[in-house]
Amino acid sequence: MLLLLFMVLVLSSCSSGNSSDNYLLCRNYSTSSISSLGITQTCNYDSDTRELNCATDSGASYSTYYSSNLDFILESKIVGSIKSSSRIYPVYTVIYTYERGRLVASTTYEQITGTSSLNTEVSYSQFDEFNRPTTGETVFSSNPECLGTVVSFTYNDVERIVVQEHSFPSGCSGTPDLETSYDLNGNIIESGSTDFKTQFTIQETEEVCVNQ
Repeated sequence: MLLLLFMVLVLSSCSSGNSSDNYLLCRNYSTSSISSLGITQTCNYDSDTRELNCATDSGASYSTYYSSNLDFILESKIVGSIKSSSRIYPVYTVIYTYERGRLVASTTYEQITGTSSLNTEVSYSQFDEFNRPTTGETVFSSNPECLGTVVSFTYNDVERIVVQEHSFPSGCSGTPDLETSYDLNGNIIESGSTDFKTQFTIQETEEVCVNQ
């Protein structure tokens, strides 16, 4: 009886201590990588502005913005998850819209001669158990023939692969289906169509953490 009482007291003490302790949640994102095409990409995340800036030695660049550092970190924990609020390229911008933690729409604006015009809007209607979209439809397109294009996503969490497929209306010539592979840190290590894929070797990473 005394031994049992001692064990209960010890377990109660441990449980009480753990409940008040904070823990670190972290992401190791790629700061330097090189593709199988010989192109080097460097990235830097600014935790103050919550902005990820990436550029390649071929001249390409983009910036991704997050509502919180926690969103940036959580994005890497589930394969194919999107938690950013927007992504900006030199010639177009993608805005992501969320409801109750679900990505419900992505809207692309094209930058032409200093002005921004709506190019494409995709609305997502079906989701998996991790709130990742599985089905979406183009509800606006600057190309009327592509209105109604259906996009579907398949997630292989074991192999860490996301497959994006399109069903185009007659007369619409769109982008090919896309297959993307991720490493355990959520960094892309391969991406492309079924006919041609580009591999990415992660050379350096940096850790970003938040207290939970």
